[in-house]
Amino acid sequence: MSLLGKYKLGNIIGTGGFAFVMSAARIKDGLKVAIKFIQKRKVSKNGWVNNERLGKIPKEAFILQKVDSPFIIKFIDLVSDEKYFYLITEHHRPTILLPMQSETCLYQQIETNINEKKLTSQTITLAKSIPQYRKGISSDLYDCLETQTCLQENTARWVFAQIVEGVYDLNKQGIYHRDIKDENCVIDQDFNVKLIDFGSAIILTETEKNSLFKKFYGTIPFASSEILKGELYRIPEAEVWSLGVLLYIILNGTLPFTNTQMAIDGMISEPRFVYSDEISKLITRCLQTSTEERATLEEIRQHPWVKRAWF
Repeated sequence: MSLLGKYKLGNIIGTGGFAFVMSAARIKDGLKVAIKFIQKRKVSKNGWVNNERLGKIPKEAFILQKVDSPFIIKFIDLVSDEKYFYLITEHHRPTILLPMQSETCLYQQIETNINEKKLTSQTITLAKSIPQYRKGISSDLYDCLETQTCLQENTARWVFAQIVEGVYDLNKQGIYHRDIKDENCVIDQDFNVKLIDFGSAIILTETEKNSLFKKFYGTIPFASSEILKGELYRIPEAEVWSLGVLLYIILNGTLPFTNTQMAIDGMISEPRFVYSDEISKLITRCLQTSTEERATLEEIRQHPWVKRAWF
């Protein structure tokens, strides 16, 4: 069955270079979902996995089907046609809307964000299925911090602990996100968090997780010191660095490094707000330039400050 035969489309809630995300409702039961429109021709040669039922599918969809964690966005369905994969997941966002926009604006936004010279007839059909288009506010952690500047310590702990558990649940299955950042964490009004966007993720065996990699797939402000120096790196250690950057942002509303050289040297900026020495030491352990001195994911999970989130 086609996408429009199964789902009623709503608002655009996220955009990127090669994909965009819309809210929708499943027609048979009204279930609220999010649909990621993935252009087949934009999926990299290493971004495919063979599936018995669907054939060759994006690795992102394959990974989400494997994972069952309260801290990872839940896979619902995968639909495809000649040009697109439609990755359907749970919708973990508040329903906040901006003022009405015209269909012309919708066409322009889709055209810009999927990097097409002109809209395909299929995309226009999908767009016209929305009688009155509203641009939804993306409720990721980045947007949350834009409106709140930073989070109070107890809330920050709860948010960070959930992200750490999500990364842990992935790692148990040999999955590494490789692009941990505030924009890849959706958050609801109760500060419950789920990791999203597995377009850069990789599956590694127990042996492979100690392999050295050269190519970087994440976002530069979250890249570890060794990556910025152009050195070979191990993914688990690089993800701990990203978690350290994220924790600093959650507590301060700004990045821990004002430029690349400061990140390379591990020179953490003075915090904007006062918080405990316990937190400062945790951030410092995550942002050690020496991977041998850097915290492990398990050390972060067992850190007293993080563990208090669960009690």
